[in-house]
Amino acid sequence: MMSIADFYESRYVKIAMTMKNIDQAAGFMIRCINKDVRFEGLEQLILDYALMARRKCEILVTDKDILDVWANFVVAGEEITGFTPRLVSDKNGCPPVDVIDSQHLLKMGVRLIAFITRARTPMPKSTDNFLQECERYKLRSC
Repeated sequence: MMSIADFYESRYVKIAMTMKNIDQAAGFMIRCINKDVRFEGLEQLILDYALMARRKCEILVTDKDILDVWANFVVAGEEITGFTPRLVSDKNGCPPVDVIDSQHLLKMGVRLIAFITRARTPMPKSTDNFLQECERYKLRSC
């Protein structure tokens, strides 16, 4: 039988691993768009979303701030999925990655972070699959 102290220690470790997993997914998203001028300003939105996700993981359902934290988390995700890239002509001769692909990738990242946050548990396999998708995305861009 597990002691109460061991139970809480394991729970804190699990939450810390979950937060690390959220940061990994957000980092993958940022690395895909951070050199693309069409997505200027999006990096901060992704960082804000990761912050709200970590905050959501920390808070208990019984906490009085749960509704505010949840609403802020949802709004932060919607700011990413609703982001409109700037239309810029490419002067390098590189074929621009289709904006639809970019938005799809961002929605995948927001969805993954939402799943991790709601479960309050790391999802290494799903995160690895998302990383692979991000790598394929980067290969299509210059």
